[in-house]
Amino acid sequence: MRRRLCGKPNCHCVRGERHESKYLSASQDAKLRQVHVPESDVAEVSQGVARYRWFRQAEAKLVELSALQLRLVGELGEAQLEPYPPGNPLPPRARRGRRPKP
Repeated sequence: MRRRLCGKPNCHCVRGERHESKYLSASQDAKLRQVHVPESDVAEVSQGVARYRWFRQAEAKLVELSALQLRLVGELGEAQLEPYPPGNPLPPRARRGRRPKP
């Protein structure tokens, strides 16, 4: 929203009550562009901006959850590599055949 003076000597904006103009800002080709929004389109544009903001928040949450999921899958994979039983290597191989005579 911008507030401006119209320049007419008897207008209320001269007393400090400036005229309001609504603009939509968006990035295009790495440049910030501003488009005037007529009063008749303000409600529709406001709803579109609200939907866009909701989408970006949902997208950020999805990225966060995906990162958590990848971390948990990695931890599960690491857990599969732990020896069993923990801290106890495999017992020595049993000998087969006859027992030696005492």
